[in-house]
Amino acid sequence: MNEQEHLNEIRQDNKKALPKFLLIMAASLVLGGVLGFFGGRLGDLGMKETLASAADWFSRYAAPWLLYACTLASVLGFFAQTHLTRKSLAQWDGEDETMLNAIDGKLTVFLWLQSMELLLGYALFPMAVMGSLHQDNPAAALISAAALLILMGFCTVSQQKTVDATRQLYPEKQGSVYSTGFQKTWLNSCDEAEKRIIGQCCYRVYQAVTRTCLVLWVLFALGILLLEMSVVPMLTVCLIWGVSQCVYYRNAIKLSRPGTLVS
Repeated sequence: MNEQEHLNEIRQDNKKALPKFLLIMAASLVLGGVLGFFGGRLGDLGMKETLASAADWFSRYAAPWLLYACTLASVLGFFAQTHLTRKSLAQWDGEDETMLNAIDGKLTVFLWLQSMELLLGYALFPMAVMGSLHQDNPAAALISAAALLILMGFCTVSQQKTVDATRQLYPEKQGSVYSTGFQKTWLNSCDEAEKRIIGQCCYRVYQAVTRTCLVLWVLFALGILLLEMSVVPMLTVCLIWGVSQCVYYRNAIKLSRPGTLVS
C-alpha cells in the first residue's frame, strides 16, 4: 500500500465513524438540555434542601451502622477465608491444574472483596464521624475510628494471607504485602503471560476511570449550576482524571523510546 492509498484509508475510516460520533454528540446535547430543564425544576422545588437533609440523616443514622456492619463482615470474612484457603490447599495434590485454577480464582475473589470492604469503610468513616459530632457524641466518633482501624487491620492481614497462599501455589512468586516495594517485586516475579494479563487489566481500568470521571464531571457540573453545590467534588474528579491521563501518556512516551526495555 502506497502513501496515497494509506491516506485514503484514513479518510474513509474517519468518514465512516463521523456520523455515529455526531449522533452521539447531538444526543448528549439533547440529554443535557433535558437534565438542565428538569434540574432547574427540581431546584425550584427545594431539591437542594432535600438532598442536604438526606445527607445529614444518612451521616447521623445510617453511616455508623453500615461502617460497623462492614467491619463485622471483614472479621467474619477473614476467618471464613482462612478456613477455606487452608482446606483447599490441604486437598490440592500439587499437580491437579483444574483445582489449581479453582483455588487461584477463589483467592482473586477474596482480594476483590477485601478491596471493596476497605473502600466502603474509607467512604463511610468520615460521614459516620461527622454525623456523630453533629449529635455532640464524640464517643460514637471514637467507636467509628476504632471500627475503621479494625477493618483496615483485618483487610491487611487477609491480603497477606491471600498473597501467602498464592505463593504456596506458585513458588516462583516473591514479595510480602508489608514491604513498601511489594507491587514491583510481585510484578517482576510474574511470567510474560501474567504480565500481559496485568497490562490488559490496567488498560481496562484506565478506560473505566476515564468514562467514570466524564460521567461524574457532568453530574457535578449540573449540581454546581442547578443546585449550587461546592466545586470541590468536580475539582477532585478532574484531579483524578488528570493524574490518570498524565501517568498513562508519560509512561507511553517513556516506554516508546528506542532502547527502552519493556518488562
